Amino acid sequence: AAKPITINDGVITAEEAKAGGPGTLSWLPAGEAYGLVEAGTAEGKVVVPRFSFEGEELKDLTLEVKAGKVTALSAKPSKAFDALKVFYDAASGAKDTLTVLDFGLNPDVKAPKGLLSYLPAGNVTLFLGGDVWAGGTNSDSFGMAVHLTDATVVVGGATVVEKGALRVAAAR
Repeated sequence: AAKPITINDGVITAEEAKAGGPGTLSWLPAGEAYGLVEAGTAEGKVVVPRFSFEGEELKDLTLEVKAGKVTALSAKPSKAFDALKVFYDAASGAKDTLTVLDFGLNPDVKAPKGLLSYLPAGNVTLFLGGDVWAGGTNSDSFGMAVHLTDATVVVGGATVVEKGALRVAAAR
């Protein structure tokens, strides 16, 4: 089903302010497009090469996703993963629901080495848990964002992100 896409371009228009919802949120610097994931539709395996939790880095965080929910969470053994697992297991509610997909669009933002960000063009971020901020209905207090800096994304047969680089096709 079609879901609205929100563009964070750093400007909130009078129309967006009147409509309310996610269009009234803006972060600077700007440059991202995000939307809700259709409940129950996401399937597959997401491998996040680097993930930071409480200031510690863990490697190869892996999310197994079936019918839009994380069914397994793993990573290379580390204290950081042990801490994340305790935190995740203690959370309640819809913590396991894949809720928002975000694409970085800003070609002028270059994240310093080691910094994960939503904004660099071609960066893909997936969110678990609460999504009210993005116009959803999941008000769970748990939320987790995973950045996929080298992702390839194909939409309707067209590659829109390839190995972390945003591909822009000419208008047809």
